[in-house]
Order: sequence, then C-alpha cells, then structure tokens
Amino acid sequence: MNDKNYYVNTIIQQLFTGGRTLVWSWGAHDFKRLDETTLMFKVNARCLEGYVYIRYCFGSDTYEVLFSEYPPKFTASNECGYEILEHATIKKLENIYCDDMTYRIDNEIERVPEYRY
Repeated sequence: MNDKNYYVNTIIQQLFTGGRTLVWSWGAHDFKRLDETTLMFKVNARCLEGYVYIRYCFGSDTYEVLFSEYPPKFTASNECGYEILEHATIKKLENIYCDDMTYRIDNEIERVPEYRY
C-alpha cells in the first residue's frame, strides 16, 4: 500500500458503518493514527473514560481492540514510536470481525445489563 493511512481509514469507515450513533454516544473524539494499522481515540462512555485502540491483524483479517484509561507512551526506542502500556490495559478483545466491531466495543464501554430495547 502506498497510502500509509489506508488501514486506519478503513478501520474508521468500518467502525462508523457498524453504527454512527453508537460511536457518537461514547463521546468518541480525538481520533489518531498511531501507526499504519492502529487507530486510537478517546471516549467518555458510561463504563470507560479513556482510550480505545483498534489494531488490524493481517494474518487473520480481524481486529484487536484494547481499552485503557491511559494514552500511549510515546518512545523513540521501538519501531512504532509508541508503546501501549500493557499494565494499563483494562481489557483486550481479539479476533474481532469488522461487522461485529462496533457492537462489541459498545458492549464493553457503554451498554449496561439493565438496558431494554
């Protein structure tokens, strides 16, 4: 790929296709590309006031989603230029397909069992 934003733009498109209203209900803002395959954004949701990281996984064509209360630590020591602090990761979802991504994130950070619909 010549466009270094290709994967991150695809993540954003798929996230919003899954439910634009859901994404905005999280108070999602400050969308940033951390590297070629990782999107980060800040949320002010019911169950998380922090950061969501979505990383594309090439081999499986799925996504990895991490939830954290802290922003990434930017470093010059690794090839990515940042480090997601593993001890600060609240939860990690793996093997998430694009058509399920928005719903799975919503279940983790916004939805509560008492919801009726």
